[in-house]
Amino acid sequence: MNTKRAVEDTRDLERRIEAVVTAFRAETQIDLPTGYLALTAETGDRRDTVDGDFAWWCTRHEAVLAQHGLYTEHPIGTVIRAWTDGGEPWCRLTVRAPASHLRIFWADDRARADWQVFRDTGHVPGMTYAAWAAEARKDTVKKKASRDEL
Repeated sequence: MNTKRAVEDTRDLERRIEAVVTAFRAETQIDLPTGYLALTAETGDRRDTVDGDFAWWCTRHEAVLAQHGLYTEHPIGTVIRAWTDGGEPWCRLTVRAPASHLRIFWADDRARADWQVFRDTGHVPGMTYAAWAAEARKDTVKKKASRDEL
């Protein structure tokens, strides 16, 4: 792909993503942090709130994604992983259809396994960072207590 075409495609993707952001803001009244963690001609990693509000919203609004020709990675790989790894949550949106052709896709097998663990431990989609951190602290205390009993 030539440089001029790549720049045009990147601008087009940014325009599409910002149209979805506008729909999100109109419904939620939530302002997102400015900018992207990464932006290419095919994929944009849009900065999200600490709670991952935009990523979770996108999973509930597939029609909006379809209207703009976008697909999104499941928040387990962008929000929950960021919490676990101590990073900043983001929402990955792409114009490239995954092999499944689903609007919400698993980036890898680890994401699918992480989602199962997330659900099995009583976590719920859309939970806040504070609720997740509180649960994580409880799990740490339980594990320590189990080790102390040995």
